[in-house]
Amino acid sequence: MSTQFDSLQTFGPDPDAQETAFEAPPDDERIWLGELIGRGGSAEVRAAVQPVLGRQVAVKRPRHDAGKHLPRRSLLREAWITGALEHPNIVPIHDIAYQHGDPLIVMKHIEGISWDQVMDDPADRFPEATDPLSWNLGILLSVCNAVAFAHSRGILHRDLKPANVMIGEFGEVYVVDWGLAVSLDDDRDGRVPLAREVTTIS
Repeated sequence: MSTQFDSLQTFGPDPDAQETAFEAPPDDERIWLGELIGRGGSAEVRAAVQPVLGRQVAVKRPRHDAGKHLPRRSLLREAWITGALEHPNIVPIHDIAYQHGDPLIVMKHIEGISWDQVMDDPADRFPEATDPLSWNLGILLSVCNAVAFAHSRGILHRDLKPANVMIGEFGEVYVVDWGLAVSLDDDRDGRVPLAREVTTIS
């Protein structure tokens, strides 16, 4: 059956070209962790480097110093949900790595600030925000676009607030922290909690 991929070609090594060795790094060297960016009750976010691509990323991982251990599956669910929601206003997930048995969510590193920190006086951080009302309405519109897209995919965020909206240094808007999200349908291999099975937000 003809598909949109029929025109793709498979390329092998060129016998006349000089061979360039490339080896993927071992699992414990796939991510280099850096400074702490943020910390919640059971997880933390750190700056990191993905050496194989030479790019800066952010990593969300369980924290073990608060007396509470975030279940591995909870963190994986957040990665599965966010990774399935490919939208300009939803933070992209690049990979899932492991360190000492703990999952690491590898995501885009956002150089910016949360909406709640600039809502009252955005011009202090973003000089173009000369009209705070119009600027905040623009941010809200981007958030609505992200939420509408998630709803079209049967996903509810359940923790939507200005603190969970990041604004990049060039005005990019991202809805983050999908850890409490649930699904409206059960066609997800049991990976995501169903809305009808969840009654409270803790």
